[in-house]
Amino acid sequence: MKTTDLEFLSITDYTLLDEQVSVEILESFCESAEKYGVKSVCVAPSSVEYVVEKLEQSTVLLCSVVSFPSGLDRLEEKSNQIKRLIQQGVDEIDMVMNYQQFKLDNVALIQKELSLLVQRCADAMNVSGKKVVSKVIVESGELSLDQVKHVTELCISAGVDFIKTSTGKVPVGAELNKVEMMRRTILNHQSILKIKASGGIRTLEQIQALTPFVNRFGIGCQTVDALICDENNSTEGY
Repeated sequence: MKTTDLEFLSITDYTLLDEQVSVEILESFCESAEKYGVKSVCVAPSSVEYVVEKLEQSTVLLCSVVSFPSGLDRLEEKSNQIKRLIQQGVDEIDMVMNYQQFKLDNVALIQKELSLLVQRCADAMNVSGKKVVSKVIVESGELSLDQVKHVTELCISAGVDFIKTSTGKVPVGAELNKVEMMRRTILNHQSILKIKASGGIRTLEQIQALTPFVNRFGIGCQTVDALICDENNSTEGY
């Protein structure tokens, strides 16, 4: 592995979504994020308060999740979760869409969810004075290609910033053909919607295959740590 193989770190959300995490683990996690130069850290709502303070002077952004991992919370509860996270100081929000209702063709509900997220983020600023970034987790591994195309179009219409493949909590995460469909749909609509690939990304080969089509990766911190370790081991003796 060459050092250039780790360039994906600059567009990676370094992820730790366990609800119960010790202060010691969070401290080490934040230190590693800064050392690696990742784009953001993505943590559970229970960790936000600590991480906001820890990364106060850092260029690493802070992301957290809404209705994770099921997406089944009612619209009002999703709204409250978004509001709390913004008040706590997050830069980005990853909201799990109610993909079960989408599969039942309840498009009206999905449109309401997406509009809510976009509006809440558009009305708020992070500590740097920038708009809070909206990301929608669509759980593409649970959807057909046609459904992926449709939900991408819904995200485009709503003005979402990112469409995200997966929570990583279902059997199938990021798939190349689904990501390609997202990208094709975005290009066909001449949209600025971005793609975040996440869920089951474990190897450099997966990252390299997805890189031409995505703007961001969501990768678990342990996986990133292992890839960094491989890089360090591969350069020993040079």
